[in-house]
This record gives sequence, structure tokens and C-alpha cells, in this order.
Amino acid sequence: MYKYTFIIPNYNKAKYLKQCIDSIINQSYKNFNLIIIDDCSTDDSVKIINLYKNMNNVKIIKHKTNMGKSYTFNEGFKNAEGDYITIMGSDDYIKLNALENIDRFLSQQNQKIDFIYTDFYIYENEENKIKNGYISKDITIEELLFGCNITSLCTFYSKDLINNVTGFDEEFAVRGQDYDFIIRALCYGNSIYLDKRLAFYRVGLNNSVPDFSILANNYHEILLKNKDIFLKHTDENIYNYVIKYYEYIIENNKYNSFILDITLIGTFLMLKKYMYKKSSISIYGAGGLLELVLFLCNEFNIKVNNIYDKFKYDTYYLDYPIQNPNKIKNDEFIFICATVDKDNIINFLESKGLIHYYNYVFYDEYHSIKKYQIMN
Repeated sequence: MYKYTFIIPNYNKAKYLKQCIDSIINQSYKNFNLIIIDDCSTDDSVKIINLYKNMNNVKIIKHKTNMGKSYTFNEGFKNAEGDYITIMGSDDYIKLNALENIDRFLSQQNQKIDFIYTDFYIYENEENKIKNGYISKDITIEELLFGCNITSLCTFYSKDLINNVTGFDEEFAVRGQDYDFIIRALCYGNSIYLDKRLAFYRVGLNNSVPDFSILANNYHEILLKNKDIFLKHTDENIYNYVIKYYEYIIENNKYNSFILDITLIGTFLMLKKYMYKKSSISIYGAGGLLELVLFLCNEFNIKVNNIYDKFKYDTYYLDYPIQNPNKIKNDEFIFICATVDKDNIINFLESKGLIHYYNYVFYDEYHSIKKYQIMN
């Protein structure tokens, strides 16, 4: 009996498949098995998979017709032998000590854990560049109302959890199936976050560009399907606001920016909680997101005190003067409206000795809320 099971569903990812498989096979911790499921690939995937067919802890399943992601995920669950199970993207890979770190962390817990997730690196394929990804450390059902930034990478589920949430919903065969699954999974048992980056999530592949219309429609359906779950954990007015937003973008075909928009809306709604009785903020960043940020400030009755931008200071946006960040002094709450420059902003604030005195909320480019420092 194995303690862990890795599942690799694959469709036409021959270019990266061997790196993915080898990163698992060569783990320093050995009490695991691997299930590789090829969903009727037309490239050289099967040739690569067959290299591993004689390994005792590897099981290979080949589909004669393409069955889709959700079906393939569930087939992996049904064949899994481990107490904990994870699904790996066949173009991603993990550190060789990833499982050792996870097993050590689980062994230190004094209660049964049903859901463990870790952080990851983002591998930008076209630029051959690696950068940090971010996952909310204490993800809540309420945050999932605005999307999901938990990847399947190094996310392990107990077999009990999988049986209780009945696997993936095969109605969502193309996009959103992991989002729906995690909503239900988070309601079951104990979840825990391991603060280590153990995996590499590959982005920028030509064949992985999402169809945003399918994604938005599926997300809308998922929110409706899981309404009872959300209403147990969040305000009904917030839930209804998000539903109306999806209805608006679907009716008006405004799909391309919906992930950015819905995450920013969620960031603002969470921000209102952290602000408590405060009703004003300052904004760092006067780029393309500023229009939506100002709209949301008006929507949620948040006063804007100052706007800062190191490239646009001494200009105006509408009636708002843009100021030099060096003038940041008594701003009690700063919203960082920057998708690509947040590390430099952090360094600037630290160099000015400001990071220890103010509240900051970062809006992250990979669809997550990064709370850098919140002071009650």
C-alpha cells in the first residue's frame, strides 16, 4: 500500500512530459506510486510513456478516444492506491524533495489533514524565466467566490475527501473543473498550507491559451451550482453582486478582462473587511487598472486620498493629481494597483522605512490576493 499517489493526465504534451514524469520518479521520498493516463494523444506522448511501463510503481492507462479532463481526473482517483492523492499537469514539474517536505510536514500535525496545498514557481515558457507564484495562505470559501489561485501542483487530497466530494463534475469537461472541485473540497475536513515553493507551473504555451468565454460561463454555472455553500460562508449581497457581474459580462461579451476584473472586485470586498471603520485609501499605480479601481472605490463608498506613480507624477488622471511616491507620508491604507512591478514597489517602501508603518494590499498579476501587511 502506497502513502501517496501522483496522477498525470496527458494530452499532446510530449515536449514536456518526460521532465514531468522524471521529477516524480526521482523523488527523494519513495513511498508513492504514479498513474499516467494518456487521453488519446496524437503526438509522441505514448512513446515517452512506454519508457516507464516496466516500473513497479507506475501504472499506465491509454484512452482510445479523447474523454476530457474531468473524466480522466476521476479515472485517476478510482485507480489511486495512496492515502493522499495529487494531480500533476503533464507540462509541469516538481522539486526532487517535494514529497519529502510534504510528508515531513504532515507527520508534524496533531490532527488528520484532508487537504494540503503549497506555493509554486511560475515558469514563463516563452521567456524561459522563473518567478514566484502566490497562494493565499488561509484560503476561504469567501475568497473562492472571486476565483481560485490554488493549482493542482503539490496539492494533495485525502482519499476520504475525494470520496466525500464525489470527485470532479464531468459537466465541466473543458474549463473550471478544478475550481468547482476545490470549492467542495475546502468544505470537507481540515486543510493546511505548507509555506514552501515545491513545484513549477508552466505558462505561456500556445496550446494552453484559455477560451475566456467558456471559462466565464463555466465559472458562472459553478457559482450557481454551489450557491448553498457560498451563502453559508459569505454575505448574500456580495454573492449576488458577483453573480450580477458574471451575467453582465456574459450578456455583453466582455470576456477578455473578466479574470482581472473579478479578482479586483474580490480584492476590494476583502479590503473593506480589513479596513474596518476606515473609509478611505491611497492608491499606488496609475496604469491600466486605475479606471476600474476608481470605479470600485465609488461603488463601495471608499474615498481616494492620494494616487502615487513613479512614472506619471505631476500629471492628472481625470480630476486626480498623480503624486511622486517619495511624498508618501501619512497614508493610513495604501492599495497597490500594480500587476507587474510589485517587487520593486516592496523594495521601494522598505528602503523608505514605510513598510512597517502602513497597511498594504497587493493586487497580484496571477489572479490572487496577496496581503503583504494588514494591521488591525
